[in-house]
Amino acid sequence: MSRTAGTRLAALGAALFIAGMQGCTAPTVTGDPDSPLPAARHGAMSGLAVEPGLRQSARRLIEQLDHDDPAVRWRAASILESRTGQTLGYRYDDPPSIRREAVLRWVRWHESAFGTVESSTPPGRNVSNG
Repeated sequence: MSRTAGTRLAALGAALFIAGMQGCTAPTVTGDPDSPLPAARHGAMSGLAVEPGLRQSARRLIEQLDHDDPAVRWRAASILESRTGQTLGYRYDDPPSIRREAVLRWVRWHESAFGTVESSTPPGRNVSNG
């Protein structure tokens, strides 16, 4: 095989490899805090972390503070703390009765800062169990 043919063959191989890699991307995960997929739950929280309006994102994060999944609760609390500089005594791993009191403090904080929390989930009620 000539040097030119070898170079062309190598270039063709590289082009085919690169073309084949175009389809090798991670699937898009839609964020849903109640999804059975951990990646979707994480995606939902990540979306709220960068949402520009604190009023809406804080309301939705507060709703997630009483979620069944401790990872969702932790992420929501972490985002609230990073965006507000406060914890209001909330700890994701506290027993439900203590967490509920802290969730109510967050609800009162939101009402004080932005007005009434408009939610389909009453404070202290488990989000994923309705």
